[in-house]
Order: sequence, then structure tokens, then C-alpha cells
Amino acid sequence: MQQTLANAATLTEELKTTTRTLNALMAGNVSKIAANLEPTTRHLNSVSEKLDQIDYATTIASVNQTLTQLQQFTTELNNSIKPTLNALNSSNSTLGLLLRDRQLYDNLNNTATAADSLLNNLREHPKRYVHFSIFGKKDK
Repeated sequence: MQQTLANAATLTEELKTTTRTLNALMAGNVSKIAANLEPTTRHLNSVSEKLDQIDYATTIASVNQTLTQLQQFTTELNNSIKPTLNALNSSNSTLGLLLRDRQLYDNLNNTATAADSLLNNLREHPKRYVHFSIFGKKDK
């Protein structure tokens, strides 16, 4: 019984200390908190008034219309690209043949290499290919 009374007395002292600390905090901070609440409340009221002025139905209708137009544009774009994609994938079209014919690729590559070699040779030895005289042929 004495132990319980001692615990109760300790608990009471701790509650008094806690109450004093809490009262000191409340006395100093409540006025600051209240001072900060007033501008915050005014700001929230201003935001709330602006939100009340928004015409959500019109905005959502406009967004829906834009999305519908975008979907139509995408469909039209897909429909216009399909023939080109089909031509690229077909082995009967010129584009399809150019993309898929390895022999044609090799021949074009060899032709480009030969043309490059010819142009280099022409640049290095122009007299082999071009004979030009303003006054006519020279007698030897």
C-alpha cells in the first residue's frame, strides 16, 4: 500500500512538471500559432474563391474535345502511313526491293566505290581524261 502511495505521489509530481512545461509552451507558442493562422486562413479563402470561379464543366468539355481531335488525327495519320509501310514491307515495290535485295545493295555499293575511285584518279591525273586546247592541236 505504501509503495502504491509512493508511486501515486511520484506520478502526481511528474504530472505537475509536465503540466507546467505544457502551460509554458502554450503561453509562448499559442499566440505565435494564432498569428500565423490568420494569414494562412486568408490565403486559403482566396484560393477557395478562385477555385469557385473555375468553370470545370467547360474545361473538361474542352479537354475531351481536344482528346477526341487528337484521337482522330492519330487515326488519320495511321491510315496515311499504312500504304507506305505496306510498300516498305512488300517485295513487289521498288522501296521494298531496295530494302531487301542484298545483291542490289552490293551492286550499288560496288558502283559507289568504283565511282569514288574514278573521281580520285581523275583528280590525281586530269590530263589522262581531259585534253583541252584553245589554239588547236600541237604538232609533234
